[in-house]
Amino acid sequence: MLAELALLGSIHFSKSKIKPKPQVQSSRSVAPNPYGQLTLKAPGPRFVDSTPLPGAGSIVLDQFLDGSSIASSIARNRNIQERMLWIDGTANLDQINTQPKILALMQKVKDTGFNTVVLDVKPICGYTLYPSQYAQQLTEWRGQTMPQGFDPLAVMCQAAKADGLSLIVSLNAFSEGHNEPPPDVNGGKPMGPGFLTPDEQTTLYEPKITLKSPLGPTFPTMSRVNVMPADASEIGVFTDQSKLPTLPIQGAFAVTLAPGHRVVDGFENGGLGSNVPTIPDGGALLIGIGTAADFLRQNSLPGQRLDYEVAPHLVLSGTRPKREIPLMMNPNDPRVQAHIFDIVREIATKYPVNGIMFDDRLRYAGLDGDFSDLTRQQFEKFVGHSVHWPASVYRYTVTTDFKRGISPGQNWDAYMSFRALTIRNFLASVRQIIQSINPKIELGAYTGSWYGAYSTWGSNWAAPGFQGGFWDLTPSYSQAGFARLLDFLVTGCYYHMSTVHAAMAEDVSPGYSVEAAGALTNRVVRDQCWTVGGISAQFFQSNPSGLGAVMSAACATTQGVMVFDLSYLNDDLWAALKRAFLVNKLAFSSDPQALKIVREQKQAMYAHGDRARPVIILPGSGNVGQ
Repeated sequence: MLAELALLGSIHFSKSKIKPKPQVQSSRSVAPNPYGQLTLKAPGPRFVDSTPLPGAGSIVLDQFLDGSSIASSIARNRNIQERMLWIDGTANLDQINTQPKILALMQKVKDTGFNTVVLDVKPICGYTLYPSQYAQQLTEWRGQTMPQGFDPLAVMCQAAKADGLSLIVSLNAFSEGHNEPPPDVNGGKPMGPGFLTPDEQTTLYEPKITLKSPLGPTFPTMSRVNVMPADASEIGVFTDQSKLPTLPIQGAFAVTLAPGHRVVDGFENGGLGSNVPTIPDGGALLIGIGTAADFLRQNSLPGQRLDYEVAPHLVLSGTRPKREIPLMMNPNDPRVQAHIFDIVREIATKYPVNGIMFDDRLRYAGLDGDFSDLTRQQFEKFVGHSVHWPASVYRYTVTTDFKRGISPGQNWDAYMSFRALTIRNFLASVRQIIQSINPKIELGAYTGSWYGAYSTWGSNWAAPGFQGGFWDLTPSYSQAGFARLLDFLVTGCYYHMSTVHAAMAEDVSPGYSVEAAGALTNRVVRDQCWTVGGISAQFFQSNPSGLGAVMSAACATTQGVMVFDLSYLNDDLWAALKRAFLVNKLAFSSDPQALKIVREQKQAMYAHGDRARPVIILPGSGNVGQ
């Protein structure tokens, strides 16, 4: 006991008769102190001035986040820097509808310093700009016209060759309609060939929500929140006090729910005079008329529960025009894929283009698509057994204040991998088609730059086997990365901020910068294809120096820059572009051996046991570039 006390501190005894024992020197060596002092070498400056595009001025780059890679090194050594100008198919119809306009435009593009043009020949509406055997030609858009039978792609191919420009065509793979066309097109009503083939549209999985009384009866609720029901067939749900009807509604009945679905009180006519309902925090107000009001009166005693009951509701994308602008088709449908294969063959056979790429509709409609019977059959073949569809993938959950969540099922990971594999294998088929016709044609894709969001869309644009700190990156999903199938990947780094340093100065999240987005793209792709940072000129129409800064950040972190879009360029921006491109660089297509060397060196690096650089995750916006 004394020995234990001695370990806690000094002990003093008065009138002690205990004689101290003589000290014996221990022959054992003293163990090193694990809490000793640590010495570090002070790091050098992290943020340094740099001029990736000398004509655009300097920017401050984060050295910890730099865009160095085998691809970047080889590109610099071989004077390669992709400089793309994107020409949107609908926004620029009037600029490419005659031969003289195209010739003048391409000369201007060349004189400015671009080395590559991307022409959007199949916009989201599903029509094509050129006369196609497989699609209707787009002939009008917002007062702009394209003469029926005129072939802007053929003229642009001739002009590109004459001006020494690389020409790439872009296709929207799985979009075959436009839900919000301008008033002068189809009377402003949804348009596109996909509306004529509803069985090929993607099937969306939505929650069908009903109210359930403890006594057993149920009644449907509206799917949209804070909207008064038009009739007695549904109950309206309000979570925003300011959206409540301002006048009493004769015959209506309203009920307030507290969190946990507990009834607080009921109100005739939706509330009247001083008896006005107040929505509890985290709760909701339910209101109905006619039979919906009768249900609430009979099943809403204060203190009891009114629960939401959620069931699957499968609907075609064409019935949801307000959901998103593109009419999304089912990527799993062989007919949908075959249509795109036909267009790829047609372009590769008829036109001497340098590349074919897919725009951001190379994806699913979202986590809720596709849940058709066809997809279920393919998914069951993938997992090797029948499934409870769609609940085995996930179920919807709904809180009292009508926030929708999901509860993943036992086949969640399998579903995520299955979708990514579908997109990957579609690209493999396209690659094979191109190789069989003209192996010199490059294959590319465009996506948003925030990789963390793309599992939702079923599009894994990483290098196959990519490892990183992303929640959805399971071993199976990782193997479905499609970067190796591409020659180049363009990601939309559509931010106002050029660099992390600039973002921090304005109290903006560092991930919301072109530098962070480009660096992430470069590291996720792992030298399996070229990478290009896309920037939007729309943000800089009155800020030419800002345009130069974001272009510099893109070139610092990837192997080039894509400028979106021709329609946003004014005289000041054209001048800024010419200053930025003061020093000429080569397009990817001018040096077809370079990418092969990149991949060989990467493979040699792995063979020698060298590890890939870690991914620095600075979360960005999931909507950027879509």
